[in-house]
Amino acid sequence: MLHGSAAQRLERKMAFILLLFCLCCAVLFPAYALDESQVDFEIKFLLDSDQVLTDEHLLTDDFRALIGAGTDYRSIDVIYLETEGRDFLNEGWVNRIRWKENKKKIECTCKKRYSLSGEDAAAIRVALAQAEADGFTFSDKAYSAQIDWGFSKMTLSVETEASGKYKDYHSLSQFSTADAIDFFQSAMPDEERDWGENRLGAAMLAQARKVGPLQYWRLKGSREGTEVDVDICPMKDGYITELSFKVKGLAAASALRERMMALLEEKGLLMHEDSLKTQMILDDYLGTKPQGQDLSARSP
Repeated sequence: MLHGSAAQRLERKMAFILLLFCLCCAVLFPAYALDESQVDFEIKFLLDSDQVLTDEHLLTDDFRALIGAGTDYRSIDVIYLETEGRDFLNEGWVNRIRWKENKKKIECTCKKRYSLSGEDAAAIRVALAQAEADGFTFSDKAYSAQIDWGFSKMTLSVETEASGKYKDYHSLSQFSTADAIDFFQSAMPDEERDWGENRLGAAMLAQARKVGPLQYWRLKGSREGTEVDVDICPMKDGYITELSFKVKGLAAASALRERMMALLEEKGLLMHEDSLKTQMILDDYLGTKPQGQDLSARSP
């Protein structure tokens, strides 16, 4: 039995060991509001448009049967706000306004993307930790997190969304650049508005131009009890056809992704490249495309 100073020294030693253990746990096992079992996944595959689209740029009967889809296409109008130098995209930011057919409200989405170093739980946790370190908190639901999983890589997307009616407008084609910037003024989160020195986000927003509007078409189907979306997006030199579906948790997402990938591969429909639809659209407008040209005129 220890008495006096010996007991005190032991208590101090044990307290130090406990403190050291807690510090190590905080570094090696940080607390997450989300982890790979809780985060939402959106699996995205690019399809061979020559194989799945008809001459009218609609999905073939065979492919609609494969994904259990009908013929009720919905149009979606999209505008992006970006600078000529792609300042937002270069920092991982995407600013999007979207209006879905038959919906009364317009969606205004600010999204921050993080490239993952791998396709496993460790890479997901590292990306989530970085997002939280950058000020994004998931516990209060101010931000939503989603892992976009394409053909060969994952990307963490953190977004916040606002919606509302905009005056008496009936389509995004009525939006001017000033309208779009005004809409984003109140929706842009502080993490984007204040990034870098001198509040670069706010400065870049004032210099942004309206990219779009672009109109694309979505058809919903179902596979293995999971809702499947197929987007048909007109581009300068053809069409992007993207299949996507959402699953919660890495294990479930991985299993369904593998089965869908194998099915599309067997049918010869899968493109062996990652889906970068936003990047392609911005390149289409900000690259060689003359300013102001509107892709929405090309309907399926």
